[in-house]
Amino acid sequence: MIIPTLSDNAHLALAQLAGGSRVTRVHTQWQKGNSLTNIVTYGIKDKRTVMHILRTGRECVAYEVKQLERYSMSLAIEQAREILDEI
Repeated sequence: MIIPTLSDNAHLALAQLAGGSRVTRVHTQWQKGNSLTNIVTYGIKDKRTVMHILRTGRECVAYEVKQLERYSMSLAIEQAREILDEI
């Protein structure tokens, strides 16, 4: 489920989700064409969790958290592409 958010709230949610675990920026994926819409994906390997932050330019507009059976950056990148294709 994609959660609409104010710009600062996505990063606060990421910090709460991590709870002291290391957070890694996995990837930035841009919408096709000449668009400012992009998704930045962060991963928390300890918790097998990724967070996709939907942005317009540099402003966060929504985020989605996914729990993975096994942590995989390539799967996280595929998920980001699917989200961009939906919007």
